[in-house]
Amino acid sequence: MALRAILADSPDAWVDFQFQGEDLRARFDPMWMGAENLVKVLDSPGLIRRIFDQDSQMRLTLADPFSQRIDELFEAYLGAVGLSMRRLGILVHALEHVEDLEVDLLRVGLDVREWLDPAGGLSSRRVAVLVEDFLDRPESRLGARRLDITPADKAAVVVAQYVSARGDGEAHPFLWSPEEIAREAEKQRELVEKWARIKARSQQME
Repeated sequence: MALRAILADSPDAWVDFQFQGEDLRARFDPMWMGAENLVKVLDSPGLIRRIFDQDSQMRLTLADPFSQRIDELFEAYLGAVGLSMRRLGILVHALEHVEDLEVDLLRVGLDVREWLDPAGGLSSRRVAVLVEDFLDRPESRLGARRLDITPADKAAVVVAQYVSARGDGEAHPFLWSPEEIAREAEKQRELVEKWARIKARSQQME
């Protein structure tokens, strides 16, 4: 299926598949329902019908007027286009952090607009594959967000882990979360203010 999905993957492609004995036709890329709907589709799976052609929508309405089998239809469609519920969740996550995704894609020479525009050259299937990789990389924006650290290259993370393991048990600053960085910055600010007050008192006593 993966090879067929790669070969069939193009901006204006359609996919034909069977569901409950019905021959259906839908857009190959779920982004054709619109990014704003793709974000909501896991909670409102009925939105998936928007990417079927008119004939298929009519068949689905007659066969399942109350959308009782919409989840099964959803999974059948995803399987036909080389996606899955997990990968769809990854796409929703990417849209919820689209600026991080934009930076990560730019670093590999891709433009996020090519995905957000369903007629662009970057498909949802390809973005899902890329984001799966980004999430495992601490040097990527999405990976650092997932690990709750500041983006750093792998060599820096390995060194930081080594230093932390051999030290006093405290995590190396490379491994700090944004909240820990903010707390440390506040601590340093308070320390500077404290020394400023001490110095001011000393000058008054002279």
